[in-house]
Amino acid sequence: MPNLSQMQGVSAHLETLKAKDSRRHPAHCIFAEGKGINRVCTCPQCEIYLQHCGTAKLCGYYEKK
Repeated sequence: MPNLSQMQGVSAHLETLKAKDSRRHPAHCIFAEGKGINRVCTCPQCEIYLQHCGTAKLCGYYEKK
């Protein structure tokens, strides 16, 4: 089977589209207070309440600002 560029007769490349806001970051969470290493979680239900918030990837309480 020919490549995509060979089928069209001109040079071509494929791109994938993704949403710009699909990534989670602690700085975008409404419960994150502070910056960088001083960022803490202020969600009372979270297991790291008032502790360093290093990632929002797996947080069940993440809410975008």
